[in-house]
Amino acid sequence: MSNTISTRSPIRRWRPASVIAGLAALALLAGCSTGGGPATNGSGAGSDPNASGSTWTDIQKRGVINIGVGLTTPPYGMTDKSGKPAGFDTDVAKALAKFLGVKANIFEVTADGRIPTVQSGKADIISFTLTQTPEREEQIDFSTPTMNTYQGVAVLKSSSIKSIDELEDKTLSAQKGALGATVAAQAYPNATLQQYDTAVATRLAVEQGQADAIVDSISVLAYAIGHGSDKLR
Repeated sequence: MSNTISTRSPIRRWRPASVIAGLAALALLAGCSTGGGPATNGSGAGSDPNASGSTWTDIQKRGVINIGVGLTTPPYGMTDKSGKPAGFDTDVAKALAKFLGVKANIFEVTADGRIPTVQSGKADIISFTLTQTPEREEQIDFSTPTMNTYQGVAVLKSSSIKSIDELEDKTLSAQKGALGATVAAQAYPNATLQQYDTAVATRLAVEQGQADAIVDSISVLAYAIGHGSDKLR
């Protein structure tokens, strides 16, 4: 986004972290269990990569660590030309599996499904953009953050909006379950908030005139502007 939009606002003070998160993330090597049995589509730990049980012993026995990633928030989560998971979060997942000496079973989860996927035992951990909050800390454990970033705003190049102070009565787009939606709702209670399933959808909403601005991670917005969207700033 161009520097004609002020960066001094409540949005700037939110600092989300892209982290590896999961009930086993902090206690993985300490042997704290998160699963209580085989997954509904599995044949049991040791043979099925989707079997639950997230202690280090469980993972060693099956030789696979199950890692959920998002694929709708580039550059963190996306697919490559062949349709396979790619992006920063996938790279982190692969690096972790290599460090542990096991194979990585990487599969897609939605933003809304990040925590439930770990709680259900389908994933040992998730490698996903996920802000560490007190509420989430009551449900899952977090690793040391792998990325710190800020929330920002993008608008059409042709937009008359010159400052984030002008967003109060506008229509804002954000991803469901993402920090941008929370920040937008709290910073602009009188604005109309529209939530979408993917980062691409939030962008298209603005490009097609359904919303006035996007609220998302600055790194996500910068990637969108630099890779395919010549209509935003």
